[in-house]
Amino acid sequence: MSDFIFYRLYIMYMKKEGGAIFTSILYLSVIHLLFIYCFVVGSRIISADENLGITKIDDKYDLYGKVGAIIIITLISILNYLKYRNKERRDKIEKRFKDHRLTKTIKPWMILVFGLILFLFPVYFSPFIGLFQ
Repeated sequence: MSDFIFYRLYIMYMKKEGGAIFTSILYLSVIHLLFIYCFVVGSRIISADENLGITKIDDKYDLYGKVGAIIIITLISILNYLKYRNKERRDKIEKRFKDHRLTKTIKPWMILVFGLILFLFPVYFSPFIGLFQ
């Protein structure tokens, strides 16, 4: 699925600007991070455990969570860059999805909205689990 999302973003950004590879990889990395975060929030909702067995984190340790998120997004971005930097790989992905039925069904704006939904999911459900209190 990541290959398809990369392909749609790459084609969209290639038509609009010059840095299509970097922008597509960065947005794909953000979608990966948001998916992981939504999984954690969903697990907390389903399990009805506010901390998932983790002791309450003090405010002074909140910095570690932010640094951890930066480290995770950096690692995901590096892995995605290593995966999609190769021109032959991009050509293979483009050939694979050029006439695919999903290409006609899923428009690029839908992928952008998907990222927005992944971003808003934890914000919407945060009052139920006390996430931002």
